[in-house]
Amino acid sequence: MASEKPTMILMSKSDMSKEQIEALSDSDAWKIIYSMRSRKAQDHRLQVCFTGFSASRKNELSAIAESHNFKAVSSVTKNLDFLCGGENAGPKKTEKAELQGVQFLNEAQFLNLAETGELPNGGNWYQHSTSSLTMCSSPSRFHSRSSGSAEHGVMRQKPASKNRP
Repeated sequence: MASEKPTMILMSKSDMSKEQIEALSDSDAWKIIYSMRSRKAQDHRLQVCFTGFSASRKNELSAIAESHNFKAVSSVTKNLDFLCGGENAGPKKTEKAELQGVQFLNEAQFLNLAETGELPNGGNWYQHSTSSLTMCSSPSRFHSRSSGSAEHGVMRQKPASKNRP
């Protein structure tokens, strides 16, 4: 027989009768309760963060991103796929993005990606130095982070290894 707490929860949150609940063990009652929890839907869209743009341009780019099935985010997180930098891109976001293996795009590269689904030639990775952003070539090894679905012909991708040559 289920104890008092899971019994009260099941009585209020399920369509089960009191007799059905009483027939459950405590373990079975908790399993039912946890299975009833609504789970947040996974969002497998490619994530892009815009930095170094005016507020109005950032809003325009975010709208373009959303209309092309990207998820525009405001910070660099472990799920970020692309950091799109403008003329005033600051060092903190670019450094954090580089450490996480995020691909850096300029505005033209992002717009091309949104329109065509094509990554820039071979991918461009940027390294931050104290004086400027310098471009270096990207490893071509990628693996899919999504459940295998392609959006705009681009898989959600991360480098296979964060230790780039």
